[in-house]
Amino acid sequence: MKLLIVVILACLAAVQAREISYQSIVPLRDAPRSSRIVNGFPATLGQFPYQVFLSGQTAGGNLACGGSLISADWVLTAAHCQVGVSLFTVRAGTINIGQGTVRTSNLIVIHPNYNPSNLNNDIGLIRLSEPMPLGGNIQVVALPEANLSETFLNRQATVSGFGRTSDSIPTISNTLNFVHLNIISNIQCMG
Repeated sequence: MKLLIVVILACLAAVQAREISYQSIVPLRDAPRSSRIVNGFPATLGQFPYQVFLSGQTAGGNLACGGSLISADWVLTAAHCQVGVSLFTVRAGTINIGQGTVRTSNLIVIHPNYNPSNLNNDIGLIRLSEPMPLGGNIQVVALPEANLSETFLNRQATVSGFGRTSDSIPTISNTLNFVHLNIISNIQCMG
């Protein structure tokens, strides 16, 4: 369960942005902590080859999120990133939100028990219209086996994303960042 939370955290970088121009990022005043890579470090090209940048449009504006490539044609992301979006642009193999190999989505799957009030089951999938070319800076994330019971409590995890880099800066980063965090217990996580 905790490893799944770490994978989900690695996918999260939910913030609002204008898809038309990546230079005109809209401030997100109440960004959830999961959308921040605070006190992180700039990533180097190929360091997180599974990380993708997602952009889509909702009735309320444009949306930007992160995700992890789990196969050549599937992306794992947060359900809260998918609500109200009918089409995603997916960029892989880059550390810059305006570059990379581009694909679009042809199916968006939100967990059937996703609860936006408390973010329970905040997980979803995006199928790409055509597969990403795997190799070099585009790779799938290494997922644990389904029957793994390890909690990873107090172990260090690495979270990557395009989220805010400071609590005082209201815009997302144009480049991929990462931070090392200790895995906490389920009780601490829900508290």
